[in-house]
Amino acid sequence: MRLDGLLKLIADTPAARRLLADLQQHKSSRVTVLDAARPALIAALYHQMGRPILLITARPEHASHLQEQLSAWGGGQVTVFPEPDTLPYQQVTSDDAAEIERLRVLSLLAGRIDRDNMPLVVASAPALMHKVSSVEGFSSAWHRLETGMDIPPRQLLEKWQQIGYRRVDTVSRTGEMSQRGGILDVYPPTG
Repeated sequence: MRLDGLLKLIADTPAARRLLADLQQHKSSRVTVLDAARPALIAALYHQMGRPILLITARPEHASHLQEQLSAWGGGQVTVFPEPDTLPYQQVTSDDAAEIERLRVLSLLAGRIDRDNMPLVVASAPALMHKVSSVEGFSSAWHRLETGMDIPPRQLLEKWQQIGYRRVDTVSRTGEMSQRGGILDVYPPTG
């Protein structure tokens, strides 16, 4: 039996159908599942729902383990929302790589990148303890540039500066921008 058929079979069980109906109606629901069967059930529900899912685990190592299991079950675009290397509300600059990955995952959840693939995000409780901007604030900081658009360079530079880009002579890190005559360089956090 193919994996798609197996996931469909799992989704057709009475408990999975009830859980799926409750989730689609935003109702609270509970199903008792063996630990070994959880990734298969989650993958089946994910395929049936067709929308982003955020799973929360107690510890970071559980998030990584669950991500591996869900990937094996064909969970689609399964990714982990990483924890910054700082404590919540600590006034220290965090690791750029962790922050870039957090921005990428938030962008996936907000539907700002890769709109065709609905993400399945696994996050640990410590990862969620760190403050992030609101969906509205996060989405308002986005804009898409496409070939053929005619936008004055000054307008782009002002927009980028408003959303937190730093102006530098040579762009080499995420969050930086520069202007060399009529050429604009920008290093987005997701690129």
